[in-house]
Amino acid sequence: LWIKKRPSLNRIVTAWAFALTTLIFFTLHALCESPYPLVFQEFIYLLLYGFCIQGLAYNLWSCGLTFGSYRALSLLSYFNPLLSINFLIFFGFAKYSISLAVTCLIIFLSSLIPFLLKMLQMSKEKKSTS
Repeated sequence: LWIKKRPSLNRIVTAWAFALTTLIFFTLHALCESPYPLVFQEFIYLLLYGFCIQGLAYNLWSCGLTFGSYRALSLLSYFNPLLSINFLIFFGFAKYSISLAVTCLIIFLSSLIPFLLKMLQMSKEKKSTS
């Protein structure tokens, strides 16, 4: 809702978000990964990731909030981790386990909570009006 009221400010916030994301990823790379000198090509990859992929994600999310249904976006955002887990298993980067199945179930059930709360609210309103 905040984005819909201030579309010009959205571009400024998005630009700062790109810069901050790039800086955070670079800092995490420098501090947390095994120490080896960062070559120029890796630095370029980090910049491209921060500006292109993250930027595209922020812009698509912004467009979705501005022109689409924020309720649908919030519901569908729960399924991103499910897709990631399934892709990791499918491409062989992770093995299926009970803990992954429980995680998927918890994510799925948590996506139903807002829907169930809305249904409960609607049934209470219907009872109060009749």
